[in-house]
Amino acid sequence: LEAADEPQDMVSPTTFDLDHDTIFAASDPNDNRYAASDWFQNMKSIPKSTILASIKGPVLVVVAWSTMVSSLHKISSVKGWTNVASNLSMSSKPHSFLVSALGLLLVFRTNSAYQRFAE
Repeated sequence: LEAADEPQDMVSPTTFDLDHDTIFAASDPNDNRYAASDWFQNMKSIPKSTILASIKGPVLVVVAWSTMVSSLHKISSVKGWTNVASNLSMSSKPHSFLVSALGLLLVFRTNSAYQRFAE
């Protein structure tokens, strides 16, 4: 088709010659894209992270609790207290159920995020 044969109601792709930065600049002024060369600057900013500061307490509690339970299990196994060690352990079935559910959750979240991105 030549340009004269194009219907008038169709918009030509050359009608809007806007680049990516022009289109998306007005959408979010705080949208900063990072390059792979920015990793050192990102690593330096980790101690000032507000997200890490807000989750530091719960993460440290879980790490302390896990360390305590693991140490108690190891000490009771070494000293021969098999009844204490057996009470601290559990079967692998709950873990396998949890991993299956977590896998399905991640699949659905990834799928919905991709659908939002594609729109």
